This record gives sequence, structure tokens and C-alpha cells, in this order.
Amino acid sequence: MRTIGRSQILWAAIGAATGLAMALGEYLYLTVTVAQFAGPGEMLLFAAALVTSFPLMGAIIAMVIGMGAWSASCAWDLVRRSDSRNAEPSPPDTEPSPPDTEPSPPDTEPLRPDAAPTNIRTWIRIALTLFFLAAFVAGFVTNALAYHRLYFKYHLALTAATFLAGLLAARFVVVMLAQRGALDALASWSRRRTWMVLGATAISLILATFLIVPAAVSNENLRAITSDRGIVSAQVLTLARTLADRDGDGFAASPLGYDCDDSNPNRYPMHDDRPGDGLDQDCSGHDRTPPNPLPKPPSITHGTTATSNRAPRPRRIIIITMDAIRADRWPDLHRPNILPNISRFARLGARFTRAYSASTWTIPSVHAIMTGRYPCDFPFVMAMLDSQDHVFLIDPNSPGAHKRFNMKKLIPVPAQDHHPTIAEELHLRGFVTATVQDIPFLKKQMGMSRGFRIIDDSPYHKANWSLTGITSPLMVRKALSIIEQHANDRLFFYMHMDDPHAPYRIHPETPPVGNSPEARYDAEIKYTDMWVGHLLATLSKKNLLKDSLIILSSDHGEEFRDHGGRYHATTVYEELIHVPLVIVGPGIIPGTYPQLVSHVDLLATILSFVDGACGRNIGPGIDLCPLLTRHQVPSAMQGRVLYAETRRFMSHLQAAVTTRYKLIRDNKAGASMLFDLAEDPKETKNLITSKPKRASALLRAMRRILDAP
Repeated sequence: MRTIGRSQILWAAIGAATGLAMALGEYLYLTVTVAQFAGPGEMLLFAAALVTSFPLMGAIIAMVIGMGAWSASCAWDLVRRSDSRNAEPSPPDTEPSPPDTEPSPPDTEPLRPDAAPTNIRTWIRIALTLFFLAAFVAGFVTNALAYHRLYFKYHLALTAATFLAGLLAARFVVVMLAQRGALDALASWSRRRTWMVLGATAISLILATFLIVPAAVSNENLRAITSDRGIVSAQVLTLARTLADRDGDGFAASPLGYDCDDSNPNRYPMHDDRPGDGLDQDCSGHDRTPPNPLPKPPSITHGTTATSNRAPRPRRIIIITMDAIRADRWPDLHRPNILPNISRFARLGARFTRAYSASTWTIPSVHAIMTGRYPCDFPFVMAMLDSQDHVFLIDPNSPGAHKRFNMKKLIPVPAQDHHPTIAEELHLRGFVTATVQDIPFLKKQMGMSRGFRIIDDSPYHKANWSLTGITSPLMVRKALSIIEQHANDRLFFYMHMDDPHAPYRIHPETPPVGNSPEARYDAEIKYTDMWVGHLLATLSKKNLLKDSLIILSSDHGEEFRDHGGRYHATTVYEELIHVPLVIVGPGIIPGTYPQLVSHVDLLATILSFVDGACGRNIGPGIDLCPLLTRHQVPSAMQGRVLYAETRRFMSHLQAAVTTRYKLIRDNKAGASMLFDLAEDPKETKNLITSKPKRASALLRAMRRILDAP
């Protein structure tokens, strides 16, 4: 029992040291990356929480590992003893040496036949210590930088591997110190003193943890920092929320989350709130109001429209969205000019400098464009792509419900809802509706192609068969073919170009300036711009632009460590929801427009141009027709609040944006962030604790959007 007691104490000390090393590493990383995100007092409290909780958790985990190692060692000793008892003694090979051998000379050092092996074992331990130390540092850095916020299980496994590497490195260090007698002073202490010191240390650590950690967790800004940037602390907080989630809906109650009813799994933030059922499923405070019907086509509408409200009626509507292009890639914000063709075309119409997408990944963003509704307005279901890119909705009654073993991707998609799309509305108005697709997300089975009568997804399949993944040339050729074929028809055409999306391929026509991810990303944007320019130039030569309404935008942006992560879909910061928007068409006054606009405005604007009636706001969208044709700012834009969200991977975030302020609400973490975009455009200083009234006002505005018809 003495052996196991000493062993457990040693393992606890080693685990506490490893936990302390992880706490210091995390704090140094956070002070470098979020130096302005919290005040000195908050960061001091955060440091104290890390320094107390991490060693305690490390000691407990290490004791469990030590108990397992001790049990395995005892079992191995039993096996060896059993083998030695069963083995027969072998006869001696040589005669015993005579007793009268001469002793060694007194001035000669005795031979040490085990000196060489001991020396080798020491060097092996040193090498292993250095290896595990390097693994500890590499694991910690990888955990901080690779796939940040994307995969919880990946980060959890990497955290465990990093801790184990640190534990083994510390273990080898202790063994080498013990061999050299460096721990003899501790061993010479009386047993009572040792237990008193260790007991006092453990009790102090436990008391400090239970006093400091709740104070840190109750601070909303520190919860935001942990969830947004934390490495090990983010995993610990996620596990704590999972344990505190009483109803198993994935959301904990305050202060660990924003679940308004932790006893009901059908009520939590961002849940589908069915309008008109009298229940508040999304914790917004009220039931959602049923949506108003869209205006009927002019041929069905009774009466006439006033002349002052008439807008030029375009013959064709063309929408082109380009994947993952940030708003700061425009020439006035980015040098060199990587969008020469689009920026030159933009001078013919309106360029919006404050345009926002409704989400931070393709499916909900494009669906918001097509329906004029925010993603909070429609329910999501899970969809699966098998190895042949067949799509199945994960529903007990769906034909693919029993084929999940062949699953390739699992993604949330909008359910078949009652919100009509632009394609459906324009089809009712006599338009030919066509789309060319290069990604599986927009497939008809996912509900993303409702209303289109011509659907060409051959560029996607050809790009995959050729293994190049390059689709812009194929997309533009197909687009030109369809538009020219229907030159005499009223046409609605939509195309999404996926080439700027990661991985960033290198094209000979637009070589990157450098080899960084951003340089390759910029080269991909320039390549896409080249082909969009070719499409627009060809349509101009064929005289197909003068009576066309052209809309160019991006579905979302892209992150390059702006807030610690990469790619998109996991946050709602400006680099992901602030997007370019260009509208060119008959009657549109060219210029730069600073007004706050959203993708949800496009449906109302298009229908107003097609019907020849300006000023009809539809749903959350504002008709931009009066602004574009008469520079008349709609009254609904005064004090406007925009909404954006993401609900993918581990993220369930909502944002409310005004002309100056922005509120981000992390529903999983139970934390909010408030930024002054005028003073702090890069969103580095959280004002949630210094401006609570402003944050409350934006939260009320967000809830009104969630409950609006």
C-alpha cells in the first residue's frame, strides 16, 4: 500500500505540472491573440482560473492513468514470477571459481560491467523526454491553429494526446532526477510532513478552483473568449455544458448557455419556431407571426399602379454569386486590383459598401437570396450525400433512410417550406427559369432549385470526373449557351461559381503573388473575375445586357486568422458576413451606396422591377427600387437592424448589425459580444460589459426579427 500511495502522489504531482504547463501556454496564446478583447482585471481573473483548475484536472487524470499503470505493472510482475517458477533450472556451464583467487590491487577502481548499459538507458530517456516535449508543443500549437472551431472530437482527441505527451515527458524527467539523487531531499522528509504539505496544497487548489472558476464563468466576456478562442478551456467548457444540459437538447441554461427551458428538449435558441402555434420554440420571447403572402403578378392584380411608382421592367434577370469573397477584396480596399472586370462593370450601376449575407455558408445564404427570408424563418433537416453524390433527406420516410452506411457528407439543408422562391415567382410571371450548378449543395433534392425549369449540373460532374475541380470555364460556357438560346424570352438565370472556395488552386492565367493561403485565394478570385468578365463582355457584344438586371454578389466571406480561425461557417464576424453586392440594370443610378442592405432585400427588389412597382417591402426584405432609381432612401432603412446566423459544426451564433454597432450572440456558450464597427472595424474589443443598454437594445431588435412575419 505504501508503494501505491507514493506512486499516486508522484503521478498527481506530474499531472498537476502538466496541467500548469497547459494553463500557461493557453494564457500566453490568448494574451497574444485577444489582447484587446478583455480588460486587465478580466484577464487576471482568467489566468487565475486557468492556473487553479488545469493543475487540479491534470492531477486527477494523471492519478487515474497512474492507477492503470500500477495495475498493469503488478499484473506483469505476476506473469513473470509465474514463468520463473515454471522454468526448470539449467545446469551450470562452468566450474565454480576457486576460493583462493587473488584480490584486485587496492589502487585499481572496481570494474562496473553495467556502466555502459546504464549510460545508454540514460540517453534513451533524454531522447524520449525531448520527443515528448516536442510532441507536447506541437500538439498544443496544432490544437490552437488547425481547424479552429470546426471539429470538437478532433480538438478533444488532440487535447488528450497533448496532455499525455506532457505527462510522459514529465515522467521521464522525474525518473532521471531520481536516479541522480535530486529527489533525496524530499524523500528524507518525514512521512507526516510530506502528507501535510501535499494535503495543504491539494485543499488550497480545490478551494481556489471552486472560488475562482465560478467567478470567471459568470463573466460573460470571459465565456465569450473561452468559446471563441480557447484551446483546452474551450473543450472543458463544452464538456461542462454537456453535463449541465438536463434535457439533452445541446443547450445548457445560464450561465453556461442560453436555454430558456432546460427541462424541455423542444425549446432552445435557434430552434424552428412554427408560426401561429402559440409556442415559443426558439426562446425569443414570443411565437413567430405567420408570414404575409407575396404580391400577385400584375396580370392577376386588380387595378393599376401609379406612374410615379413604376420602375423599368427588365427582360432578363441574371444573378451570379461567387463563393467565399470578402467585401474587403474590392479595389478601394485591396491592392492590387483582383476584380478588374467586375469593378469596371460595377461603375455602370450600384455598388453597395455595407451589404451583408444572411449566413456564413452556402446553403442558408443562397436560400435567403432565393426566398427573401432569413435562415431563422425556415426549418432545417439533415441531408446526406452518398458516394455517388445522391442526396437523401434524413427522415424515416425518405428512400435513403436505410442507406446511411454509404454516407459521404452530412449537412443541414432547408426543409421543403411554404416560402416561395424568386424562380417560382418569376415563373408565374412568364419567365423561363434556368440555373447552372457546380456544387452538390444546390441540387434539386435539397430544395435549393425550386422553381427552376432548366437545371444543368454537368459542370459539377465534369469537374469531378476530370479531378481538377475547376468549374468557371464550364459554368460560363453553359451560361452563355442558355442565355443566348433564350435571347427572345423573358429569362431568369442563376449561377453560383465555386472556384474561390478552398482548396485554392493555382491557375496559369492568374498566378498568385506569393505562396501564402491569402495569395492563392486572391489568385482564385482573380481567375473567377476573368471568367465573369468574359461572360459579361460576350453578353454585351450580343446586345443582351441593356435590358437585363444583373446582380453580382458572394454567398459569404472567408477567414484568415482574423479571429483565430480559417475558412468559414463557424463565426459571424465581418470577414464572413460582409460581402460585395453590385446591381446593374435599366433605370439604376450608378454610384456607391453606403446604406445597410442584406441578401433578403433582393427578392422584393427583383419583383418590384419585374412588376414595374417600386416601394413594396416583402417580409424582412426592403425594396431597393426607390433607392436605386430615384435615390429615395426607404423609411424602413432608418435605424435598420440586419440579422445573420450560422448553425453548423459546433457553432450556433446570431448577429444583429446596425450602421455602427454589432451584437453577436453565442447560444451554445451563453455569451454575447458587442462591437463598435465605427471605432473598431476589426472587432477586437468587446463592449458587452461596458455598454449593456446598447446590447439589450440590439437583443430586443434581434428578437423582433425572429418573431416578425
